[in-house]
Amino acid sequence: RRSSDLLAARKYAEACAAFDQSQRLDPQLGTLFNRATCNAHLGKLATAWGQFHDIAQRDANRTRRATAAREASRLQPRLPRLVIKLDPPVAGAAVTSNGVDVGPLLGVESPVDLGDYSIIARAPGYADAESHTRVTDEGKTVAVTITLTRPAAEPPAPTGPPAMPPSATAPAPVAPSPAEPAAGRPVLGIAVLGGGGALL
Repeated sequence: RRSSDLLAARKYAEACAAFDQSQRLDPQLGTLFNRATCNAHLGKLATAWGQFHDIAQRDANRTRRATAAREASRLQPRLPRLVIKLDPPVAGAAVTSNGVDVGPLLGVESPVDLGDYSIIARAPGYADAESHTRVTDEGKTVAVTITLTRPAAEPPAPTGPPAMPPSATAPAPVAPSPAEPAAGRPVLGIAVLGGGGALL
């Protein structure tokens, strides 16, 4: 009763919350009809249209079924639509709109509620692509094109140790002092002996 009172008082947000809770506890087509009425007044036109269409297809109550069909027809021209295009197409791409998979609807004008939409595309080997749009006008179509790009190639890692700068090379040998001419001779003789003793 409280839900119906809120609806009669045009407190649509509160009424929708109450009807949603009731529908979770005890799903009924009558409650769904009231939810659709609330959603239509809150600008959730596509949601309301889908709910009315569902009731018109399967409600055993002929009066309510006819009313739902009439409401769905009345809402249809007001529906905003969103068409998402992936250009160029990428095999294996996954595209979501507000977290909902919309891959099968790419390129299709789909009824949506008024509001903000975050569209994300992902594919193996590509950087994620994201686009944001706002649907504000009834009866209009908003088109969003999203493009996947491959990430920039990283430079190859070095394959060997870096070359030593000139200042880091070993110090040049120091020439013997002219004042010590005899000191070099024994060293030379020992070296020759060590390298080839048969010459001795």
